[in-house]
Amino acid sequence: MKKTIFLGIAAVFTLAIFSCGNFAVPEAAEKVSNVVGYTEDGRAIVELSFGTGTNSRALHRLLSEAVADFYEVVFYDPVGPDVYRISWREGSVAKLRVPSGVNYSNSAGNGYAYIFAGRESDYTLLGVGTIDDVYEGATPTIGTTITANATRVDFEIVALETNVSDDSSTLSPGPLGTGVSTFRTTPFAPIVYKVNDVDIPIFAIDETTPTPATFEVTIGGNTSAERALLDCIIRATGSLQGYSKAFLVEGSIPITSLLTVTFPGISAIDAPLVFPFPIELTPDPVYGAGLCTFYFEIPVYLYNDDTPTYGSEAVTWMFKGGLNNSILDMGYENRSAGGAILLSVGDALDGGPGSLIISGK
Repeated sequence: MKKTIFLGIAAVFTLAIFSCGNFAVPEAAEKVSNVVGYTEDGRAIVELSFGTGTNSRALHRLLSEAVADFYEVVFYDPVGPDVYRISWREGSVAKLRVPSGVNYSNSAGNGYAYIFAGRESDYTLLGVGTIDDVYEGATPTIGTTITANATRVDFEIVALETNVSDDSSTLSPGPLGTGVSTFRTTPFAPIVYKVNDVDIPIFAIDETTPTPATFEVTIGGNTSAERALLDCIIRATGSLQGYSKAFLVEGSIPITSLLTVTFPGISAIDAPLVFPFPIELTPDPVYGAGLCTFYFEIPVYLYNDDTPTYGSEAVTWMFKGGLNNSILDMGYENRSAGGAILLSVGDALDGGPGSLIISGK
């Protein structure tokens, strides 16, 4: 039951900023020379435009209501060194001045340029990307170097994907296979259960001792080059939030949670968020067996949070397990946008498959 966090088209979605479709083409894109100033060492500065048209564009053909409506771009010039950053919402146009003559290829010795795409209401991170084309007017140039005549940049955004399944197969290079689970407990002990007439895995964890787990993410075809994009997802200052909510408990004690969620050994602040990252699920000894969900939020930022030479401050985004994080993840085939995973603390399922009707969140 594959679920695309980005909710993007298949594995790769090309965000052709100011090209065609629903995206507007600004007048600046028709200029031949676009120099607006010079750096202290004499290099030309050009002004690039970013933005989208007024119409929403669905980023998943099956989940048209789940659209990315907020973007952030960062350029890093190693000569300065300087940071240039801008963020904007769907339907608006943003402009950013960056040094020309810099190859923003994201490789050692060169500059860096990345984009985040997500949802403005809560800054949920849905996809990341890099420069696809640099344009001089209507003409694309070859490579990732911003020229003195550059007027716009096309970024290619790649979806972040996860999968909750009872399949314990090992992830391998290539697209995320149907059934392979990116959430895993140790031991890996899910039971396929029918919840609201939908088959989903319920992960069994010990009733008295902590259960370790991991949360993985795949990106595009999951090639080494695409996985390298994950290095621009940097853990930000702020609490790692793990939440749990009781669904079914034995007895009559009113409770809200059967366990606590922690993240032992996760990446340090200001370091790339390393996937898969560890999770520890610790049952509450007072309440015993039962069913509960858990979900999490990890604050992150794009590449760095340095004060920019030009543009806006870095946005704090949230990495989550789903678009609607506290709603039960019912799986990709069911067009679910939920991010909550269902757990059985102890033998709350009486040892085998069955069915469960859940109302509300």
